[in-house]
Amino acid sequence: MATSSAVCSAQSLTDTITVEGELTYAEHSFLGAAALTENAHFIATFEVDRFAPASNFDPTQLEFPASVLSLEVTLFEDQGIALDTGAVPTSCEVIVGAPQTMSKAFADGAQTFAAVYRMQGGDMNGRTQFCGVGIEQMMMQLFAAGIGFPVPLAGATDADFTATFEVASERGSQMVWAAGIARNITVESLDSDQDGVADWDDNCASSDLSETVVFADDHDSGVTNQTDANGCTIMDHYAACETEQTTSFLSYQGPSYCESQVAYQMYGMQLINYAEVRQLRTTLLAASRD
Repeated sequence: MATSSAVCSAQSLTDTITVEGELTYAEHSFLGAAALTENAHFIATFEVDRFAPASNFDPTQLEFPASVLSLEVTLFEDQGIALDTGAVPTSCEVIVGAPQTMSKAFADGAQTFAAVYRMQGGDMNGRTQFCGVGIEQMMMQLFAAGIGFPVPLAGATDADFTATFEVASERGSQMVWAAGIARNITVESLDSDQDGVADWDDNCASSDLSETVVFADDHDSGVTNQTDANGCTIMDHYAACETEQTTSFLSYQGPSYCESQVAYQMYGMQLINYAEVRQLRTTLLAASRD
């Protein structure tokens, strides 16, 4: 009797990772090494698809083709003063067409300790462009246990950071190389339906976010439409029952077995109390008979 549809699969798997820290060295292939102050720092932002399939697996290396969606690094030679990188862009935004993208994680068979995120392709001027960022564990753990896609742990860190950018044409190539110490990492996971559960962990990609549980458009139970740990609201659970036949008796008017069980399932998840179970059952029954 609910009036929404539940999609029980993740829709988008994008994470935005921002790495900030101290810039300790920067060099341009033509301009030479930069004169950095104690305030020199960097901000690296890249988008990744954490569900990108792995390939070329061996005990020490995992590769994830087509997993890096964007990459941009800003280098600051002093507080608020961006480093001059000449004709070398430190953003992959100028890459056009269908660039090959890849992330590579190095592991000891169980624990990832370093990852390289990179993009390669061409720009609108016909030049080849490469950009890449690497982070490597030092004293603090950098990645969650396991050998899956290398999304770093958010929070304070002390990881080793490197960045490389290169453009090449028939006239030659130019490169910028930078190094530093990452001090903080943030990870923002896309939440398309804004239900508080990231897409990569959301079983209902387009949740019904009504404030309360409403049946047949106008039977409001007054029960708050809670969201479970898998990103599905109570309304989503009722909507998933819509395709179930209620009964083989044509004269029967009432909720299906699936619908009658939703309230108990929500009670078992501790999303509602028993008084709310009764309220859902009463409202559902009234809606099914109208």
